[in-house]
This record gives sequence, structure tokens and C-alpha cells, in this order.
Amino acid sequence: MMESYWPTAAESPTASKHDIEHANWINNALKIVFSKSLKKTDWKNTKIISNNIAEEIAEIKKEPGKNLLLIGSAAITHFFIKHNLIDEYWINVNPIILGAGIPLFDPDNNPDNDRVNLGLLQSKKFGCGVVALQYEVKRNE
Repeated sequence: MMESYWPTAAESPTASKHDIEHANWINNALKIVFSKSLKKTDWKNTKIISNNIAEEIAEIKKEPGKNLLLIGSAAITHFFIKHNLIDEYWINVNPIILGAGIPLFDPDNNPDNDRVNLGLLQSKKFGCGVVALQYEVKRNE
């Protein structure tokens, strides 16, 4: 879905300033796609990881550069949590209760009941009612 929109979004005559800026950022950023079925992509700066996800991400995190940003399904988020691959959580709390969906922190994904201690780095309240929270994972506590 993202690949069908962002590569040409900035070229649209109806593109908003936000879409132009976001398209320029995302098209130049390294994108990592986790997929068992996708074998290739034409979207520049895109890497597909199908196997050995934890090992591949551990290696990427050793490389110089900026942080990785995980956007996507609850399943890949649960995998990252389970394999201790998350260093910071950036959580936006939206002022709506959906009543259904997949939880971010799923007890079924944590069979050992491992506790993860977090430290608040910052919080921000937006005019629309969204609250952004940034936490770091406290290791070895």
C-alpha cells in the first residue's frame, strides 16, 4: 500500500506540503519490509527480510546511522518485543476507544511474563487531544 502511493506522491498536483515533505523523506530513507511472500520491490532504498529477522535487525542496529522506526502490524511489533529489539517506545494515545483490535502489549506474546521497565523521556499533548509518549527501555533493572 505504501509503495503504491509514496514514490510518486510528491509529484501529484494536489499534493499537500506534508505529503511532499513526507514523500521526500520516506523515498530517501532505508525501508525494511518483513515478508514471507514478497521477493523483490522497485521502491528505492528498500530491503526485504524474510528469515532470521532477529539476527538481521541486530546486525542492522550495529551499523552507523540513525534509529530504526517500526511502522506496521501488531504481529511484527509483538515479534520485536519478544526478541528484545525495541530500545524506545513512541506511543500516541488517541482520544477514541475502538472496543476491538489487537493489543500492543499482548500477554500471549509474553509467556514468561517478562517485565520490561520503561523510563519516560518526554510527553507532548497536541491540540487534537492526542498525547505522544516517548519511553526508553531500561535494560538490566
